[in-house]
Amino acid sequence: MRCARRLTVDGSDANDRSAAVAYSGEVWTDARGYATVALPRSVGRLHGSVAYELRPFTNSVTAEIAAELMDGRFTIATDEPHVKVAWRIAALARQPTRAESPTDDPQGET
Repeated sequence: MRCARRLTVDGSDANDRSAAVAYSGEVWTDARGYATVALPRSVGRLHGSVAYELRPFTNSVTAEIAAELMDGRFTIATDEPHVKVAWRIAALARQPTRAESPTDDPQGET
């Protein structure tokens, strides 16, 4: 994976500490038709229902999720090797509470 783009949509409930996030990118499958996507470490833990969208750039090629998201990685499989696939993953990400967030004060004053 060369790059992943992020989209965040905050929850409407002020007590809800989660936000909908989506990541997308492009990847090439290998000689066996597999590609593993590693999301950035900043993703943290995604929870709830995870939705995947895959779009091969080659006509008549199909792509599917070979291994679902685990430890920040998921695997795509295509029915032909060396295929470029656009992917998108969406889920809920837990937002840190104010107590968990690093302080904005560079001197550490409270």
